[in-house]
Amino acid sequence: MPKVYIGIPTLNRKHLVRETVESLLNQTFTDFYVKISDNHSKQEQSDSVAQFVRELDDERFHFFRQPSNCGEYGQGRYFFKESEGVDFFMILHDDDVLKPDYLEKALQSLTKNTEMAFFVANPYLMDQGGTPSETDTEQYLREHGRREQNAGEIDVLTTHLALGFTPISGTLFRRQALADSGYVDPECHGNFPFECNIFMRLGEQGAKGWFQPEELLGFRFHKESLRNYLKLMDNPKVVDTMIHLFSTRKFEGENEGRRKVVLSRLYRAKSLIQLRNGQPGESRDFILKAVRENVRSLKAWLTLPALFLAPGLFLKFLPKLPEQRTAPLLVKEPK
Repeated sequence: MPKVYIGIPTLNRKHLVRETVESLLNQTFTDFYVKISDNHSKQEQSDSVAQFVRELDDERFHFFRQPSNCGEYGQGRYFFKESEGVDFFMILHDDDVLKPDYLEKALQSLTKNTEMAFFVANPYLMDQGGTPSETDTEQYLREHGRREQNAGEIDVLTTHLALGFTPISGTLFRRQALADSGYVDPECHGNFPFECNIFMRLGEQGAKGWFQPEELLGFRFHKESLRNYLKLMDNPKVVDTMIHLFSTRKFEGENEGRRKVVLSRLYRAKSLIQLRNGQPGESRDFILKAVRENVRSLKAWLTLPALFLAPGLFLKFLPKLPEQRTAPLLVKEPK
């Protein structure tokens, strides 16, 4: 049994996923198993990746083609089920790469700090062609509170709610910690916010993580990144599921305040979505919810009179809702 399981979800990125795989071939730590799971790509793309994996002739690397596009949740659940019995678990996106000593340093930290649920390091950002960008990297690190955080223990719930501190891609988890948390909400399916769901459930368990400020992995930010094409706060299915995640939970102290701030933003987003869907009554209901959740929200207070006094005029200034993409995010009622 290998020590680390790494799942690579891929969809129509036959060239980029090769770079991801090559970054694993270059790791100084080698006791791992990799499953490249194709999320029902175009046949030519899928066949190309399958052939690439076969030609590696490396028993650590395996390919599987999903029978349909099952989204982030489907891929994540597939990887987690497959990894049963392994000590450490990682999902690495098909447009990201690890530096050669990433796994070695991550395992050293988790072996030394046995109470930590995961290891996360700083990334550097790169463009479509793989060229690092110092400007984008610095912006990302500052936006996520990375420059103010020293090496060592972090509280998962606090950093997640305040900063979205930890990404799913490249984070090395102690698999048992994920199992203890329940992994993700059973009624959630499709795409985003799989990442948010993971860290919220870990945070509910009081989990801690280990942060290493070294730039040990590379993230590609480009137009086909999930966050870019989903248009998160304008996407009804994303907003609905985020509302589900945040409205069905309650925390204590400052974290409860952070939860309410996020929920207020989501209710405001839902209000604007309903207005564009021709539902002004529901739009007003949601903006009232936004104000109740966070009475300090200036945007909610500024939006409220516009929706009650001049919704038609306000509508003219709003962008159209984005076109829905394949495997949209869904919330299913538990049986």
